[in-house]
Amino acid sequence: MMDTNSAFAAYGIHIPVKASAWQATEGLDEQLAQLPDCPDVSYMAGGDDTQEQLFLVTYREYVPPGTHVRADATPEHRAVWDAQLARAVSALGFGDLDGLQEPAWLWITEVS
Repeated sequence: MMDTNSAFAAYGIHIPVKASAWQATEGLDEQLAQLPDCPDVSYMAGGDDTQEQLFLVTYREYVPPGTHVRADATPEHRAVWDAQLARAVSALGFGDLDGLQEPAWLWITEVS
């Protein structure tokens, strides 16, 4: 069986989780839907075939193999995204995690 790689340019934050990211996402769609002041926030799971890393993101774009993308936004737009991510992190109970970093541009890969 051949592995398939997908890559995404994204803006968001890595959420360290002790369980698998898939376990951590159980019910996350419904929880995010209950946050009307965070309309741009969604989640992604990335990593190897177990998708062990969890990310909250406000922007994502698939990057086909052999291509590149220029992911950019104005400082004002990033400030709106940062505020939405902060509200979502707090509302979802991720705010007390040690090692939580500031939102940033991310390169998220998936291998399946």
